[in-house]
Amino acid sequence: MKATVDDLKRYAYCPKFFEQQGPLHSIHDASTEDFTKLVTFLFRRDMETGSKQSWKSTEKRWNKIFFGRISCEPNDDQLRSFNRSLSAIKKFHNWYLQQTTDAVAVNYTLSATVYDHQVIGELPVLLAGPRGITIITTKPLTTPDEAMLEPAIRYLSMALDEEMPIDGVQNIALIDYQVFHMESFIPPSRYYELAVLDFVNLMSSMQSGFMYPNTMACNTCPIKMTCEVMKAYVL
Repeated sequence: MKATVDDLKRYAYCPKFFEQQGPLHSIHDASTEDFTKLVTFLFRRDMETGSKQSWKSTEKRWNKIFFGRISCEPNDDQLRSFNRSLSAIKKFHNWYLQQTTDAVAVNYTLSATVYDHQVIGELPVLLAGPRGITIITTKPLTTPDEAMLEPAIRYLSMALDEEMPIDGVQNIALIDYQVFHMESFIPPSRYYELAVLDFVNLMSSMQSGFMYPNTMACNTCPIKMTCEVMKAYVL
């Protein structure tokens, strides 16, 4: 069976949510999307020029990305939001300057088969390290546990590990355009082994058409009111 990381995430959240094609939108979507554009731009320029980009270049690009969402003259609230974001982007730029220029891939599309199941997803940046590849991700996560359990990190790094040694993972995030946050980890013992087991179990359940409501997720479910199965489901 073939599935994207988003498929896996939606199924793990609730199989009925997955079955009804529930949306995965979050309050962080816009800032995460814009921040990812900036991150991939800078590391792509590293690959092209062989050197780090200046703060002036970063600020100019961020200005273009941020205001690219605004179709008319920005209002005072938008201008204040942009000015607040610059502090977070400056912290990100300081982190960026400390990273190697040896980017080997940007917007790397990964399609890998693990035990007859295929996972598909995209990794923003891969850096070459002394012992292997460092994966750079841009999910709005703020703790090491969140980073290690995030499907886009867990299953894609698991799949990449089948192809090349992984030095570590660095997840960088821009939270609500205001806060830059970084979490890094070296995959602990059995990390990928357990990820494979979880991945195969999820894929096998999806393949069998095993769809059940995860009632623990109901309170935060964006399609709760339209989920027909909830109306008839009896504990």
